[in-house]
Amino acid sequence: MISEADIAESAAIWLESSGWEIYREVTLEYALRGRHAIGDGRADIVGVNGGQCGVLEAKTTLSFELLAQAARWRDYAHVVWSVVPFAKLSEGRHEAFQIASRFYGFGVLECENGTISVKREPVVRSEIDPALLVSLRPEHKTAVAAGTNRGGQWTTFKETGAKLAAY
Repeated sequence: MISEADIAESAAIWLESSGWEIYREVTLEYALRGRHAIGDGRADIVGVNGGQCGVLEAKTTLSFELLAQAARWRDYAHVVWSVVPFAKLSEGRHEAFQIASRFYGFGVLECENGTISVKREPVVRSEIDPALLVSLRPEHKTAVAAGTNRGGQWTTFKETGAKLAAY
């Protein structure tokens, strides 16, 4: 079975090949979290391309959990994608793709053997809350692999600790 980290990394490579600058496991700055109901969520991948912000959420299964995680970012990103492993198309899978696309406006991607295919195009939002863009740090590019759930992601707390250590 393919891991979430493998799916996310394949998606990151796909985005980079389209000219997106990639940031992994991004949280909102703590002071900016209160604007919308987002909790402590992290975006698996945030991409920036020509002033546009995109978020990609990866999971090993197409689920309500994936839709909920991707929905967190609708106010903060011009485009949002969900990516899952390839599976045989069924009526239920087709319906889930339709819900993701028509109701939420998500793009839907499938990953098969490291190759990403577009199943649904995302809705492009013209106005977003810039809090996610403001939260991006160079360390988000390399601190941890996207899709990891073992911690290690770059946070404002780690940034403060690094600044204190450097001082």
